[in-house]
Amino acid sequence: MLFRSEGLAPTAMALLSRGKFYADLPNDPSIYLVEKNSFRKVDDGPCASLALDLSRSILFAGTTETLQIATLRVKTDGNLDARDYYVAPRKAPPGSPALVTDLKVDSLNRIYAATSIGVQVFDPTGRLCGVLTNPNGKPGFITIAGETLYCLSDGKLFSRPLLFAKK
Repeated sequence: MLFRSEGLAPTAMALLSRGKFYADLPNDPSIYLVEKNSFRKVDDGPCASLALDLSRSILFAGTTETLQIATLRVKTDGNLDARDYYVAPRKAPPGSPALVTDLKVDSLNRIYAATSIGVQVFDPTGRLCGVLTNPNGKPGFITIAGETLYCLSDGKLFSRPLLFAKK
């Protein structure tokens, strides 16, 4: 892989199209577009997690600095512009870390954000629908497979059916 050959290891990725994806790096809050034999910076960040909407025209970038989720418009050449902070997750209690460790989008364009208080769910307009509280510490990674949300938390895998994920 290109990143491996450059000595880089992405911490978040979002597939744009066959052979193209967005990635961020552990010690660099920037967003990179990775193509077959190259990669280039397309946004200065901040960024800690990435997800694309269903149309692949909006990139969501979770941050750890402000506990917000930014939206960026995906241009036809893969560049990003129009960064806006329109999704604001519920804040963690004092003393808890403010983290958005992972982002996913379901088949209805709902946004799932793994945060220090649980998996926060937002409708496509950015309104908070609810919080799935943490069963075992803070969630690290989440994924959606079919109608099930999976959450990796402190080395344990949890699942929850998503009854509204049908299209």
